Amino acid sequence: MKRFIVALMICCGVAGLAKADSYTSEQVALARICVSEAGWEIGDDCGSILSVLRSRSERMRIPLMQAMRAYSSRTFDRSRTDSRRWIAELSGNGFPRGLAARHQSKWRQLLDHAGELLANPASTCDVHHWGSNHGNDLARALRAGWTRVDCGDTKNAFWNMAREL
Repeated sequence: MKRFIVALMICCGVAGLAKADSYTSEQVALARICVSEAGWEIGDDCGSILSVLRSRSERMRIPLMQAMRAYSSRTFDRSRTDSRRWIAELSGNGFPRGLAARHQSKWRQLLDHAGELLANPASTCDVHHWGSNHGNDLARALRAGWTRVDCGDTKNAFWNMAREL
């Protein structure tokens, strides 16, 4: 019986590692940004965020990963000291110690969702910026005369900037 359990653990462990190793750096980065910006639930935010990042990458002629790091730098900052530092520690291989176990399956779902979005070059929403639905982000967008775009069921506001259209 012990041999069976050990064999099962080795088998399942290897399969788990193979899946974890198959996540690309872009996939992990996008999933991190989506958790940071929209929480654990999969909605329309993540695809629209990717649209912004792809647009920036193309316009600036930089790799997508560089655009991700430039646009959402705090998501990758492991030296940050605020209560959301854990986001920078999310990876394809593990989960930050102390984070609720109930989020582990949601993290894997977000990683898979990010992979599906990255594999599909079709844009879900043609936008240039995202930000909060309130506060400074909203005030700045309105002051600048940006046009709000309905990107579906999102927690964020998505915008086109007149000067970039």
